[in-house]
Amino acid sequence: MGRRTLLCSSMVVGGVALLCSVLTVTVFKAAPSRINTALAMVGKLAVSCAIALIFIFEGEIYPTTVRSFLQGGGTTAGQIGSMVSPYIGKINNLIKIDLGSSLDLILFGVIMFCAGMVALMLPETRNKKLPDTIEEANQLKGNNISTGALEELGVLK
Repeated sequence: MGRRTLLCSSMVVGGVALLCSVLTVTVFKAAPSRINTALAMVGKLAVSCAIALIFIFEGEIYPTTVRSFLQGGGTTAGQIGSMVSPYIGKINNLIKIDLGSSLDLILFGVIMFCAGMVALMLPETRNKKLPDTIEEANQLKGNNISTGALEELGVLK
């Protein structure tokens, strides 16, 4: 099983677990707390697996010439998400709709599920040579990575 499949499946499982916990809260009003705890733990396990896989996966996709720059950008984006997520968790206090206290779970679940689906578009890196140049990275799946933005930033000269 390749990294792309594991990444996609862990993100989809996490998103589905969060969305199922919404069902237990909204549809089955008297849902036992053990079901919600189990779904939350499945979601947390899936998120932890996805984060670990992303760090491995991005190191294999990015070419050597720009790997550290792009991994730093990805880590920065992840940290911004970590700073924003507590505010999204409190969105129920700001937006009063008829979903009870589940709007944050719906947002996190849908985003995670969609991210898992988008991960299917990434190239598989299992048993492949790490790319040294952007041209070699383009050949991983035939995608065309634009070098214009990287040249403007001074990463490529």
